[in-house]
Amino acid sequence: MSKNITNTARLIIDIGNSRLKWACWQAGDALNTPMITAMHAELNTTLFSHWWNTLNPQSVTIVSVANISLVQQLAQWWQQRGVSVCCVKSSAQACGVRNAYAEPTRLGVDRWAALIAAHHIIKSHVLIVDAGTALTLDVLRNDGEHLGGYIVPGIHMMRAALAQGTAALPDAQGTGLTLGKNTNAAIAHGTLNSAIALIERTWQQTEQQLASTLSCVLTGGDAQLLRTGLTRDCVIMPALTLLGAAQLTEANLCEAYS
Repeated sequence: MSKNITNTARLIIDIGNSRLKWACWQAGDALNTPMITAMHAELNTTLFSHWWNTLNPQSVTIVSVANISLVQQLAQWWQQRGVSVCCVKSSAQACGVRNAYAEPTRLGVDRWAALIAAHHIIKSHVLIVDAGTALTLDVLRNDGEHLGGYIVPGIHMMRAALAQGTAALPDAQGTGLTLGKNTNAAIAHGTLNSAIALIERTWQQTEQQLASTLSCVLTGGDAQLLRTGLTRDCVIMPALTLLGAAQLTEANLCEAYS
């Protein structure tokens, strides 16, 4: 992509617990470059050069649940080159969504951005599942009221905890759901079933509470893995957090980095 195309674009960067995700966006449009991911360790001069020489954005929006040093590294690099930087912050309400938290800023900014995007895209009662390092579930009514959610270890974190916290259990891998006939399968299938059970129980209970059907959106690195095990239809939206951050940026509801 040439600079002539992207020099009015805004770069949206999501810094998760283990990965970076980014895409470019122009006001009034959907993301106009594919979402790309990288590990934290890949945040180096090569990646910065790619962003600067290939994307050349006019501004940068950061969504981060990671340690503050990564945010500082990113923000200062851009500011030194005259590019404005803002950060997504959770609030009591924004873009038609009302935060369920009594202390709104305590809601993770990634979850907040995902709620914003889901409200504008789905337009119905929706269960939002972010399957990353942590597994988060949030319920949003069609009128924008956030009903709250859950946070539990993600699938790989559950498996790693068993491997690290016991003397003899392996760091299991696998995608099956049947009863395990060896230790690896028992861990892999059990942890996947645990995540799926939480999603389906939340889905069912919320539909009973609302007396209405509930859509389900999956995002995060393990979204596809979860969808294969769920017994009901759902949609995968890998860039959900980026889309929400773009909405907040367009509404001038992000906080300038300083």
